[in-house]
Amino acid sequence: MTPTVDQWRRALGARLDRAAQWAPWLQDAVDSFDIAAPLRLAAFCATVGHETLGLLYSREVWGPTDAQERYERDLAAAWPPTDEDDTNRLAWTLGNSEPGDGLRYAGRGLFQLTGRANYRAFTGAHHVRNVPDFEADPDLAATCQWGAYIAGWYWSTHGISQYADAEDFDGVSDLVNRGRKTPRVGDSNGYTDRLARYRVARAVLGVPL
Repeated sequence: MTPTVDQWRRALGARLDRAAQWAPWLQDAVDSFDIAAPLRLAAFCATVGHETLGLLYSREVWGPTDAQERYERDLAAAWPPTDEDDTNRLAWTLGNSEPGDGLRYAGRGLFQLTGRANYRAFTGAHHVRNVPDFEADPDLAATCQWGAYIAGWYWSTHGISQYADAEDFDGVSDLVNRGRKTPRVGDSNGYTDRLARYRVARAVLGVPL
């Protein structure tokens, strides 16, 4: 399926200028990762619309919050973390080994790529497409071209299309927000908004409820 710019706008809940700017790269992403079928595309648009507030944000808003402060390695604490000293658990998981990595590798893209290790992994997964080195230049991940591609890559590598095909939008939301399918329905953050956007996206793309 190839939506018009106006369909992208309505399915994403975005302003027309933002939809026009992102549409070619969104189309490239959904074509590249086999997400363009209507059921998949409706779930994808609803999720992108929620995660970015209608394409308003392609990078993490930085406070720093308490959670964001934990992106940064504490040089006085154990590395790697231990049972006795778990201070650096999140920084270790994200691969943020150097001073300043927390902010340098904050979330970017429509589904936010976060942490030095994930920027490196995304670069390494796409040699065939000749992608740039995102670890060396992380700001590229927030651009339209690569921000959209990150979302398609995440969707594909996490097997989200199987839930979209089954019309299990709770499963879609769980995998994007929580990283795994959970037993309880509606426990992903912002699920009410996600579901409302999904219903709109289906209507815009001609997928009956």
